[in-house]
Amino acid sequence: MTSPPGPPEDPGLPTSELRDLKMRDLRVEVRDRVAVITLDRPDRRNAFTGAMGDSLGRAYEWCDLDDEVRAVVLTGAGDAFCAVLLEDSDQHPRERRRFELTAEAIASAGAGAIRLETKGETRVARLLWATMLGDLVSLELATARGVDALTTEALDSLKSALGRP
Repeated sequence: MTSPPGPPEDPGLPTSELRDLKMRDLRVEVRDRVAVITLDRPDRRNAFTGAMGDSLGRAYEWCDLDDEVRAVVLTGAGDAFCAVLLEDSDQHPRERRRFELTAEAIASAGAGAIRLETKGETRVARLLWATMLGDLVSLELATARGVDALTTEALDSLKSALGRP
């Protein structure tokens, strides 16, 4: 078995060393053939970032390559975690089954799991529906947390990178 790529601070990490791995904002622990992946940003209510997505992808890859891992549980540090599983209406039945199993695993770990199916006649319409949903959820969460959704560091940085004031 070849070693999957490791995080930047630990390149070439073999799967046998996956146990108790700590990446930026993500922890992976394997005990009794179950990998527990923990989003580790409790101070930000485990808000998902691009770096977490990269780390999560690597963690899933490692779990897939490690023959000792028989199940994966995704959870969050602290008291704030809920997974929203966004599914497409024309996804393959195997993908649908993966969503079902993932939702069951998350729920059995005591966290919320919300399954949503995209709406629309075409893939583009469903993509736009999902994008709009994400925007609306972001605005609602910002309002609920007392954050001004129109002026945030992330948006200001993106606007600057795009050359807009």
